[in-house]
Order: sequence, then C-alpha cells, then structure tokens
Amino acid sequence: MDKNLLQRLISGFFYGLVIILCTTPLGAEYLGKIIPGIKQHYLYFGMITFFMVVGTWECMRIMKFGKGWERFVVAPLSFYVFYIFAKRYFEHNFYFNFNLSEILALSLILIASITLFRFKDELYFDSGKLIFTVIYVALTFGFSLGLPSYDYFGGFSLEVLMLFILIWSSDSFAYFTGRLFGKHKMAPKISPKKTWEGFAGGVVLTLILGFS
Repeated sequence: MDKNLLQRLISGFFYGLVIILCTTPLGAEYLGKIIPGIKQHYLYFGMITFFMVVGTWECMRIMKFGKGWERFVVAPLSFYVFYIFAKRYFEHNFYFNFNLSEILALSLILIASITLFRFKDELYFDSGKLIFTVIYVALTFGFSLGLPSYDYFGGFSLEVLMLFILIWSSDSFAYFTGRLFGKHKMAPKISPKKTWEGFAGGVVLTLILGFS
C-alpha cells in the first residue's frame, strides 16, 4: 500500500473521530464522563480554535516571513480578530444579518482567495503575507463559529458535521483525482502538489455526494 495513502487513512480516522466528538452531542455525552459539566459548544469552540492556531502557524511557515515587523504582528493580529468572533459566539450574537461589517469581512475572504490564484506576486511581500494570513485564516475560522446553533441544555445542530464530511470528502476526492489526472499546478508557491484537475474532481464529486 502507498505509504502516503496509509498515512491519510490513519490521519483521516482520527480526524473523523475528533470531528464527531466536537460537532455532535456524542462529544459532551462521552467526554462528560471524564470532564463533568463539559458542554458541546465548548468542544466545538476548542476544535475551531485549535484549527485556527495551527492554520496561522502553518500559513506563517509556508509564507516564510522575512525579518521585518510583520512576522511579529501576524499571530497577535490573527488571534485578536478571532477573539472578536469568539465573543459573538458565546453571546449568541451570530445571526448573519449581513450588515456592512459582515459584508466587508466576507468580501475580504473572497479577495484573499482571488489574490492566491490571480495576484501571486503580492505574496512575495511581507505586508501581503500578513494581510493574506489574517484574512484567509482568522476571518474564515471566525465566521465558522457562526455555523452551528446550540443551547445550554446540550442541543447542537448537525449541519456542521455534514459540512465537515463534505470537506473531508472534497479533500480525498481532490487527492485521488489529482494523483490520477493532475498535470496543471494550481498554486505552486503555496501548495506545489495541488493541481487544477484535482480541484475540479474534488468539487464535482463532492457536489454529487452532497446532493445524493
């Protein structure tokens, strides 16, 4: 068996276990026996926070910041932006009414995505790397806190679990499609092995899974 495939299967198993425990009431039910009083929305928040921290660190590592002031600011600024969303999460103030601030924030995520593929030269400057990391990581994971609905009696919506299943499926479909048909590099500076063929395969097959 391909070593890389085996590694993906093992990591996928643990990844799936963590997702199930953090996005369904099963987490609070079983982990509550070890940590009395644990709430499901705490588990979800902990998981998203962990993803945000790892994502920020990974983005900083891949971007290879220089010796300027930007490398000292990127992590604190990312954490501050995420903190703003965390307050809304615990105050039940996530309604997505699409006021001006939310529209601007979502627009910034779109701009960051376009920059990644259309204006790669901007990512050679530390200022561009700083802005990209904060927008692409902190804002994205901040908005993800608004996905589930929960109450203080243990209720927690399952839509998040389905979303993560689709994300995992998309990654797997993209990997296998890229391995079989991948020729055209997608973003060589960020992820050298990703291809447009893999991206297309992941999108199409995930859509089929989602509507089936």
